[in-house]
Amino acid sequence: KVRMAVAEAEAAIASLPAGASIEQIAEALGRQVQMSEPFTRNDFVPGMGRHNAAIGAAFGLPQGRRSGLVTTAQDAFILEVVERISADSASWLEQKEQQRLLAINQIGQRRFADWLEGLRQNARIVDQRDEVLQQTEDQVPMGGVFGVGR
Repeated sequence: KVRMAVAEAEAAIASLPAGASIEQIAEALGRQVQMSEPFTRNDFVPGMGRHNAAIGAAFGLPQGRRSGLVTTAQDAFILEVVERISADSASWLEQKEQQRLLAINQIGQRRFADWLEGLRQNARIVDQRDEVLQQTEDQVPMGGVFGVGR
């Protein structure tokens, strides 16, 4: 399906004049231009997905430029970067320590889980509950736990 869509899109794009707008391309393909909200490299983008060639292409394009046909496993896209918002290093510096502590905590939890799993895999467990419970029953005085009183 993707190969068929790519062939159809390439034919439609080739039939348009060289300076055609993205809206004209969308119209020729029977599609609508979809605008996304601002996103980061790790965000899920509705209509595009996450961690794929389309997201990478969006970050590789200069502002105001349009991509060629970009394909993913299930879709084909033509992207145009309308606005690029630079990372705010001052905001990042403000939360850097919190991010560091979170990463340290996650690493610690992972190491503990790995250690515990190692114990479980290497443990030699001998079930002796019958012997322990039998000894307890033999040691209980006549009359039960509370004894017999007057």
